[in-house]
Amino acid sequence: MDNKITALYCRLSKDDERSGESLSIENQKLMLSQYAKKNGLIPYEFYVDDGYSGLNFDRPGFQAMLDDVYTDRIGTVVTKDLSRLGRNYLAVGQYTEILFPTRGIRYIAIYDGVDTTDAQSNDFAAIKNVINEFYSRDNSKKIKAAFTSRAHQGKYKSTVPPYGYVKDPVDHNHLLIDAETAPFVKKIFELVLEGFENRQVRDYLRENKAPIPSWIHTERGWIDRSSMFPNEASRYIWRADTLRTIIKNRVYCGDTVSGKTAHIFKTRKYLKNDEEQWIIVKDTHEALVTRDDWERANKILSDIEQQKKNKRKYSPNLFKGMLRCAGCNKSMNRRRYGSKNDRIIYVCSQYSIYGADKCSQHKIFEDDLKRAVLGDIRKQIKASDNDREAMVRRIFDLHKELDKTLEGITSDFYMETEKRHSDVCSFIDDLYEEYEKGMVNADNYRRMMKKYQGEQQKLQKIMDEASLNDQRAAEDKRNIRRFADLVSDVGDIRQLTPDILNTLVDHICIHESDVVDGRAVQRLDVYYKYAGRVGSVRFNATRFYRTDKINYTNKQRHAV
Repeated sequence: MDNKITALYCRLSKDDERSGESLSIENQKLMLSQYAKKNGLIPYEFYVDDGYSGLNFDRPGFQAMLDDVYTDRIGTVVTKDLSRLGRNYLAVGQYTEILFPTRGIRYIAIYDGVDTTDAQSNDFAAIKNVINEFYSRDNSKKIKAAFTSRAHQGKYKSTVPPYGYVKDPVDHNHLLIDAETAPFVKKIFELVLEGFENRQVRDYLRENKAPIPSWIHTERGWIDRSSMFPNEASRYIWRADTLRTIIKNRVYCGDTVSGKTAHIFKTRKYLKNDEEQWIIVKDTHEALVTRDDWERANKILSDIEQQKKNKRKYSPNLFKGMLRCAGCNKSMNRRRYGSKNDRIIYVCSQYSIYGADKCSQHKIFEDDLKRAVLGDIRKQIKASDNDREAMVRRIFDLHKELDKTLEGITSDFYMETEKRHSDVCSFIDDLYEEYEKGMVNADNYRRMMKKYQGEQQKLQKIMDEASLNDQRAAEDKRNIRRFADLVSDVGDIRQLTPDILNTLVDHICIHESDVVDGRAVQRLDVYYKYAGRVGSVRFNATRFYRTDKINYTNKQRHAV
């Protein structure tokens, strides 16, 4: 208790900056440190959040302070006033009236005269917290009113201009045509009106090295998306949804649209508004396409999307949210396959968007997937029914191969380590007594003590790790037995159902197909609830695979 520190917490938001130097971080630090020294609240540490709203409690300085609260480093928390802690009265009350008292922490808000050791000041704190929230709520209303007023004037408010435009250097709320990217926007609409499909338009843009919006934003320093571009080719890989967004954006026919979302006070979340609630101001800047062309392009897009919806009326997705690509760990997309659309396949979503530059297909037919997963589940059920403990040992041994820490150490080695640790502790005690009696001089005492303490720490670390590994191994065995109970409860099954999959399976990783002895072979890994991966499933892939195509795809994949 005596070695606990005092946390001096400072916060400044952008709204507070308008109030002048009295609220500055440096002034808060000075005032809090003087108060701590005067009142003996030493040692102390500063926790600082500069530029964070009081409604947002996910602030780095505040979260660092909470970490130290939960590890019992902090005995007292001091702020300039209650509003520095936050402006959400419910959340602030959770800390000042529940968390801090239960952790034995004293809280002081200097200017508000709040000290949790004084019951009367706590009553005032509740009222003050409500007032602080009303202050933020009033500010939010004023800001919203200002934005709405600017929206009705047709002011473009986003920080980053839309693709094809730049901000007017004289008026940042006005858009000017960007000579570099505007021609590509015009070409997109031209190709759509000529009947080009989404993929054909994307191919044209890639072949003509049209930079995607994210690259333009990064290159011009508006937003940093540099991690998306490992090579030059990645700058020209257009996503299907990016094209759809451009075609649907009214900005290209000269309109400014605002009010698409509504901000929810205190939650920092946004809800989509219905189109009738949007604020649309026409002819606020020079258009890149005529209004008639924009409307015709959107009619074409709408018809295509409706056709796709009609085609999607196939059986429910049994594996929804379960499938992952073994290459990139992204989800798998479900789609129809073949000219008659009578087969269903799953394809890596990363490949679907970016092509072979990011990943390979990892294509698997749904019929194959169902048979393989059903067969593996039935295999686990049979193993559990035949010899439950043998099944547990087999899965545990597999886990040990994957995670060597589960093996632990032998009992003989642990007993030897424990005995040596006990002996070293005795040596340290004896050495101290001999030093106190003058039987060992100071130099020898320090040298020998350093040696024994070093060995003591190493031995203790070995014992702690062994104990932790034993706990993990025991927990793993308990989880495997829980899995065995699950498969036993399912009983004999003849077909997959959503209930069976959701009960037994966590996720499934799909590997790329390969050719073995002239036959297409595929592998998938089923990760079960509690047990994880209990082995790989390999099977001869469907007759709809072409082995020459697989070989060609694999060569491409290895070349990348």
